[in-house]
Amino acid sequence: MAKSKIMLGVVFIVLLAFLGFVLGTFIGKMNVPAGSGLAGPAIALSYGAAGFVLALVLGILLTGKLNHARLRIFVICLSCFAFLVIIFFAYRIIMLDQSNENAMQSKPPESTALPQN
Repeated sequence: MAKSKIMLGVVFIVLLAFLGFVLGTFIGKMNVPAGSGLAGPAIALSYGAAGFVLALVLGILLTGKLNHARLRIFVICLSCFAFLVIIFFAYRIIMLDQSNENAMQSKPPESTALPQN
């Protein structure tokens, strides 16, 4: 294996594992039952870990099978997709932060006065 294919292979495996983790966590979030409490994030994380491992194994197997040109195309496509996923998460975090700020501003101040009898 040429040195450039090894480097492309490592990048391909890392990108595929990252996207497998994100996809697995998203699927896990969809499968969490309502009212599961603190078990919900653990369930979603376990789906993410399973997606990570499956994508890691798939990436290792595909790296050996693909030639240099196709591997480069896959790395470019996965990089674009990973960039879009990161932009989406950043947008969601910003929107969540703004909605929390709006909720804090619109909430009336709590009264500290004692009730009168």
